[in-house]
Amino acid sequence: MLATSANAPTPGPSVTSPAFNIASPGAGASPMPLHNVSTPGPPASLRPEILCVFVIENSARMGPSFELLLISYIEPILRHFRAPPIDPETNQPRPKDAPLVRCGLAIYGDYQPSSAATVDTKYFTNDPLTFLRELRHIRFEYGGVFRNAVAEGLVSALEMFDQHDELRGNDGPEPERHVVLVADSSPHLTGCRCNANEQYDNYSLDDVSQELLKRSISLSLISPSDHSELTELVSKVNERTFEIVEGAPKALPAHIVKLAGFQLPQPPPPVAPPAVTTPSIAETPPATTATASTNGSNKRANGTTESVDLKRESASSPAATGMSPKLAGPAAKRTKIEDNQSVPTPVLSAAIADAEDQKKTLPDSTAVQDSITVSTGPTPTAEPPTMSSPALAAGRGLNHPIPPATSQT
Repeated sequence: MLATSANAPTPGPSVTSPAFNIASPGAGASPMPLHNVSTPGPPASLRPEILCVFVIENSARMGPSFELLLISYIEPILRHFRAPPIDPETNQPRPKDAPLVRCGLAIYGDYQPSSAATVDTKYFTNDPLTFLRELRHIRFEYGGVFRNAVAEGLVSALEMFDQHDELRGNDGPEPERHVVLVADSSPHLTGCRCNANEQYDNYSLDDVSQELLKRSISLSLISPSDHSELTELVSKVNERTFEIVEGAPKALPAHIVKLAGFQLPQPPPPVAPPAVTTPSIAETPPATTATASTNGSNKRANGTTESVDLKRESASSPAATGMSPKLAGPAAKRTKIEDNQSVPTPVLSAAIADAEDQKKTLPDSTAVQDSITVSTGPTPTAEPPTMSSPALAAGRGLNHPIPPATSQT
């Protein structure tokens, strides 16, 4: 089973666990049980075998970016390797022919005391859930600010491939090997010094690139920012054996994604939501009645409007006879008569002329106009004033008595 990364360093020599959990000098062995570790052996079938080691930097600089890199690139790479082949005749996947994928993990930081452990490795497992759980348990802390031990991480991957070859023997076809480097800092330019196998003592990055090239091991790079030493290293390793694919879909434009020998599928285009058809205002049929307006409409005394029927009415219709369909009886007749009533302007002018002849001050005309109100509502109106004065009897239309005339001297 995969183990968690090493904790704080304790004095002591280098420790190597039975499951090949290598750590830097001073790091303790993993206390986790090893019964779920996949042990390589003769293949049970002729399915192809894929070995992939993820070399991941666990510095504090990498911490804020790792979750996005895991979701956007690492998990899709795992799904790509585990996908079954497609039958060319039926264009359907063949699950029985899916490759046997084993993933290993090499976690590296900086040299002590900048990091608690320079490198910590987890041997191959064919359980993807266990591997993903170990990825999410990586602690990102300390490490170098600008440079970290990239060579130690890559050498740990080579040592993991060596042990797999020893345990596997010469049975079955040669497995396909991949290394995926996940880094966010430049490498140290000194030779490797935290390795388990003596043959890799003082290995430089050039030596590592030559070894990967000689053994036909591809090297891919995933980084949240650009580092020229790492991109040059990827070009040297894959220049003669694997094509570098840079067109992978990126989560952020600044990410550097260089995949050697494979390509991630493009995400499907977003599905547009179904269009919802709503009737517009222009599609609404016009009403047969119109709201009363200034041209011939009827307004009530309380400010409300009354609908006017725009249809042509016959001579026998209620509107033609003065009977509204909403009103009946004397109230309807009274409303019709009052609608045709108008202000007696000539009578009002005659009253003003008579007042001027008598040289008397006439009351405010505004009050006279305010007192003349035409009501069209169905409510009963006040009874008209009685004609008690001679002026009103003569038809002058004033509802107040005229002051009596005085003799002129």
